[in-house]
Amino acid sequence: VPDFNAERDISIKIKDILAEQFDMNETDSYIWHDNDFLKQIQYNTTCSIELKNPVSSVNTLLRDSMLTTMLRFSLENLKFYDWFKLFDIGRIFPDNEEKEALGLVIINEKSKNGDKNTFLEMKKIVNTLFYGIYSQLPDYSPSGNNSLLKPGMTADIRFRDRACGIIGTLNPLHNKLFDKKVNAALCQIDIESFLRERKPAGFEQFSPYPISRIDFSIMKPDSMSFNSLSRIVEDFRDEFIKESEITAIYSGKGIDDGYKSVTYRFTLSSRDKTPDNDMLQSLREQFITYLKEHGLQLR
Repeated sequence: VPDFNAERDISIKIKDILAEQFDMNETDSYIWHDNDFLKQIQYNTTCSIELKNPVSSVNTLLRDSMLTTMLRFSLENLKFYDWFKLFDIGRIFPDNEEKEALGLVIINEKSKNGDKNTFLEMKKIVNTLFYGIYSQLPDYSPSGNNSLLKPGMTADIRFRDRACGIIGTLNPLHNKLFDKKVNAALCQIDIESFLRERKPAGFEQFSPYPISRIDFSIMKPDSMSFNSLSRIVEDFRDEFIKESEITAIYSGKGIDDGYKSVTYRFTLSSRDKTPDNDMLQSLREQFITYLKEHGLQLR
């Protein structure tokens, strides 16, 4: 039996989500920059590692970003298609340090509010990736330090208080690259950040008794991040809780302004008996008290 490869496993999960849920197409790229293209987009690389035997005189530097790769692929594909969604997983060398990263690009035909809509489409993909792998959503904070992306429409991606990527729409300065009028969104996510957050696999004997599930809808203030709420929920301890996951997020009618209703589902199991109503009621009372200690309440 081959040894378990966590990096390969996470890559397969990512590819499945992107291809099956979002109909994205995978590209295959090399690990070096196209020097002529860097000059064309006036991009300053942070990698100074030069290849001793480059395949050509314009491929002398290792790449430091997947964004340049995805942008170049977009130009090539626009010769044949008006819109598309592409992704690629590959090695990059920012500040001369090797990393593996996921690159994403969405190209849509130009439309009113197209930048915003394309950004939100990309954000939905990113949210689905994190939720599909961790049952948690990432946080976003404004960013303006990437020359390829549009100021005011760019955000750093953070997960469990760690920076792990960037998302944004194309800087209008680069619109002249395209022969067609389009809206473009780009994203890069550090694959190794995914791996650092993964919990090691373990084995636990199955209970012979049926499991039970109980839902709690928590009122989350907008000032609190999803990750902060998830950490609070995960820190709640009960011997019968085997798993917790977000099943719904709701805002609108019946929810006060400045709040969202976030529903967590606890899966309960015992080796000794089937969880009964008394057990569920006791857990509910303990959890309500625990939430109050953290300034939270149920819907």
